Amino acid sequence: MNARPIARVFDFDDTLASSRGFIRVLHCVGGQPANTKKWLGDMGLSGEPGPLGSIELSTEDYAHYAKLIQELLERDEIIVQKPEQKITRFPTDVVDYSGVSRLIDPRPIASTVNIAREAFSRGEILGIITGRSGLGWVYDVTRKKVEVDNRRDIASFMAKQGIALSLEDIHCVGDKPGGVPYNKAEAMRIGFVEKYDPDTIIFYDDDVRNLDAVGSVDRRIRCVDSRGMTEGEDSTQDILEKAKRRRRNISQWSRSLQKAGIY
Repeated sequence: MNARPIARVFDFDDTLASSRGFIRVLHCVGGQPANTKKWLGDMGLSGEPGPLGSIELSTEDYAHYAKLIQELLERDEIIVQKPEQKITRFPTDVVDYSGVSRLIDPRPIASTVNIAREAFSRGEILGIITGRSGLGWVYDVTRKKVEVDNRRDIASFMAKQGIALSLEDIHCVGDKPGGVPYNKAEAMRIGFVEKYDPDTIIFYDDDVRNLDAVGSVDRRIRCVDSRGMTEGEDSTQDILEKAKRRRRNISQWSRSLQKAGIY
């Protein structure tokens, strides 16, 4: 029998903490900047203007943007032609993660931090899988290098909450190819399922796509939608039902973009 049969793994932004971080999006068509404000506005999103016509989205709004883009990709509804004349199904939007390269004024979210603190006091396995960058630097939208040290920043923040985490158990997957949901699932499989082999793993995240991907890794994983923590923990089935309801809204949004000639 395992000495520590339970592992709890958390997303960071909008699950354990809120911060003033942002992610810039610059919409491009044919490799050239286009009307980003209108492109995001048609998705119901808005933000502060950034360099070169980009728009700064909150981490929550960026998660919504990423979900909508992924839905379009899965439906083969974004087909763009790059300058080198190769057809690709990947949108040419430029995404700038420099605004989440460091923690800016992080504030703990009590409901989940309290769970993590209590689990730490019981000696449970704890870890974080975040969509933040794990590289030593990233390029911003103007192609300037920006230093990144998210793992140490997150470890320092958690220590201030009375929770000591090893850097090895903080996984930053935002810069890996394949998309955040896939890489969160891989980090869970390698970093927790295979490394610790616990009896039960509870994963907390505010993005249904991440919950869906991670939940498919192993039958021992229970997914919890952190957005509903004040009302209690949702089951995996509840999460999947919510995902179905959200996806029904995507078709209408997609058709409206086509009518408007957005893509």
